[in-house]
Amino acid sequence: MGSHLPVKHHRLRSQQGFSLYELLVVVLIIGSISSLAIVGLRGLRNDLRNSTSQLEAQVKLVRTRALTTTRAYRLVQVSDQRIEAQWSFRCSDADDWTSDERIWFELPSRVNISQTQNVQDNVIICFTSRGVATTNPILTLQDTKGDTTNLEIFLGGAVEVTQ
Repeated sequence: MGSHLPVKHHRLRSQQGFSLYELLVVVLIIGSISSLAIVGLRGLRNDLRNSTSQLEAQVKLVRTRALTTTRAYRLVQVSDQRIEAQWSFRCSDADDWTSDERIWFELPSRVNISQTQNVQDNVIICFTSRGVATTNPILTLQDTKGDTTNLEIFLGGAVEVTQ
């Protein structure tokens, strides 16, 4: 009966804490996930691409409004950064245009329309009540880094974007 076995002191798991390896694995996993998220979200901050996509959507919306309301609709650049939709009964109307308060677009401060072709009096495009454009404009959008995108609007309302 007199055996002298060493007494082992066992700590409970809840009192032990984390080992260095467990902490390193957790930090590595969090770092990997956050780096993937940053790389994936970086493209959302491209103002030039976003502006081009939004302007393309505005053109299609204005054409749809012209077809559904049987009125002429046009996009007008009212300032360096703001583009609005206006309607009338014919594209040839000189002064009888009403602003459609629901359709407008504001370019970010880092993007502007640097060049236009086939645009007169700041009227970017006018769609007749049948959805046909009266001109075939080409817009060049440019950001502060000097990158450009061309947006060509065809007579039938299709839009082509080129870098």
